[in-house]
Amino acid sequence: MDYLYLFASALTAIAVLFLPGSAVTWQLPLSWTSRTALAAPVSVVIVFVAAESAARLGVSWSPLPVLAVTLLFVAVTALAMLPVRLRRRRASERAVQDADGGHRASSRSRGATRVLRRHDPAVPVALAIAAVVTTWTFCLLMGTPVEISQTYDNIFHMNAIRWIENTGSASAWNVGSLTIKDHPPSYYPSAWHQIASLPVILFNAPIWLAQNALMFVVSGIVWPLGLLAISKDVLGLRRVGVLATGMVAGMFMAFPYGPGMFGILLPFLLAMTLMPALVAIVALTVRINAGANVHPLAAIPLAALAAAAVAVAHPQGVHAGFLLLVPMIAWATVHHLIGRRWAWAALCAAALAAAVPAAWWVWSNLRPSAASASIWIAHSTEIQALRQVLAMGIPSVRQEILLVAVTLTSLVIVLVAKRGRFSFLALSFLASGWVFYVALAVNEQPLRYDVTGPFYSDQWRMAAIPLVVGLPAIGLAAEVITEKWASPRIVLVGLVAVGGLSSMSWASEGVVEFAHEQWRPGPLLSDDEKVLLRSLPDYVPEDAVIATNALNGSSLAYAIGDRKVLNYTISFSAPREQHLLNAKLDDAQVNPKVCDAMHDLGVDYALDFGPEEIGEGSATYTGLNEISDTGAAEVVHQVGEAKLLRMKPCRGTDGHVR
Repeated sequence: MDYLYLFASALTAIAVLFLPGSAVTWQLPLSWTSRTALAAPVSVVIVFVAAESAARLGVSWSPLPVLAVTLLFVAVTALAMLPVRLRRRRASERAVQDADGGHRASSRSRGATRVLRRHDPAVPVALAIAAVVTTWTFCLLMGTPVEISQTYDNIFHMNAIRWIENTGSASAWNVGSLTIKDHPPSYYPSAWHQIASLPVILFNAPIWLAQNALMFVVSGIVWPLGLLAISKDVLGLRRVGVLATGMVAGMFMAFPYGPGMFGILLPFLLAMTLMPALVAIVALTVRINAGANVHPLAAIPLAALAAAAVAVAHPQGVHAGFLLLVPMIAWATVHHLIGRRWAWAALCAAALAAAVPAAWWVWSNLRPSAASASIWIAHSTEIQALRQVLAMGIPSVRQEILLVAVTLTSLVIVLVAKRGRFSFLALSFLASGWVFYVALAVNEQPLRYDVTGPFYSDQWRMAAIPLVVGLPAIGLAAEVITEKWASPRIVLVGLVAVGGLSSMSWASEGVVEFAHEQWRPGPLLSDDEKVLLRSLPDYVPEDAVIATNALNGSSLAYAIGDRKVLNYTISFSAPREQHLLNAKLDDAQVNPKVCDAMHDLGVDYALDFGPEEIGEGSATYTGLNEISDTGAAEVVHQVGEAKLLRMKPCRGTDGHVR
């Protein structure tokens, strides 16, 4: 049954991520690749607007608000594109009337979008290759696709989805309120949770399966589609380059697999899978490839929507976007100056003049505190860090030298091929690679914080950024090598060999074992504990509250068992009574103040999942450590060592039994 829910959730995720946006992008003069790739970021914006609008209007969250906002976006797009359609229709009519000039006129009218309208069957083949490889690799790393991530952040992500379902609001501020009980709610980037909640609402899919399905879809479809849009429509690659891009889309461990193992960094994963589509539309907007233009009336709004999608998915996507886009716009300015396209050079220069101070302000102001960013420190030498950057990977991969050779060859070819027209790929790689290098090898302050602070100085996040331009560069190099020196078959077989050796290195270096530790039942939630949580509706009334220890997985009673818990997340701000119960609940029989707090917060049950915890902070939950032994509660259900207990009546400060 779990696999059926997983499949249905994946279909729902595909529908939510592509149908709303496609209704907009397929009205625009774009290629199949760009239309489909940009549908995902447009859909994310539609879902976000629908969630916030529904919350403001008091409408419960469901697919209906998404449908309503989609219709609004479609209508606005149709009206905005009406002048373009009318102008093209008049041009076509004039061409029919003037037989001699008709061919030239129609050719001119179609020339700007000739490349973008061409459909290459290599694109869906490359997408299929990427989807299969990525999904298969995720399943290999997870053990099975129906496991629950055993990571610190997953407690919040799963409970946030249940919170959306229970409250009927998917607003980012409502999700932010999950961790704050005694202060006004704050914003939390919730695009991931808004999308993942829909299968739960539609057909009661288990939350972890809805989440896993969304992870597979964004990693196996959204991510490679964006890369293919860069390769096909920006770089103008043909069959070999497109196929090569699809083949390498799932070849590197740093992304999309890294955020799916460590953290778990699901909102960041969503933001970065949307990033290639943003890079593609901005490149088309500034006309780096003069043969693949998009009408400004379509390009500029699409670029704004793609940027908004990345931002609402995760704020760190904004920082990553500046790292990739500022060098691109700078190169576009130079490129147009060299080509004496003065108007476009001026427009790009104006965009650059706006982007640089904006990037500086965002980098300096929208970042965690220095204390928060000091958790992660550098562990690599300068040479090791340089190898990791050029290998576009994570530490301890034996085939680094081979991957470094592939990357360096690709970057050199990018700089010299096609008269250096696409050198922005190398410049953007250099900028993002520098940040990754500092995260790996530099501990000196304030340099480390100034450069890597927006990403918590966390190498797992920064490792993903160079891949956005590095992978299309490999596709470009494959095509150039095919044109100049080798047959397509040799080049593609070579990439398969590189991918195979890279995969072997993951296993040989224990990467698979590390991934299994993040997914294998045990550290956060054992199989017995999972069974007990799924049975909670049979033992616990809907209005009851369960005392839980977030560090040992018992707080997932909310996400899995759909029952209220005392502690929804590991990090939270809460009333004094809640902290009292966390520290002394096992004294409820002998401490009247604890009894009062238990009654005031409605705590009727407790979960004892033993002493094994993740992270630090066990002193927070000392009141649950001996709850089974002090006589404060009695066992009502037990699976293995996991116990559900009912709190016994106790005497409060007023002397009454509660």
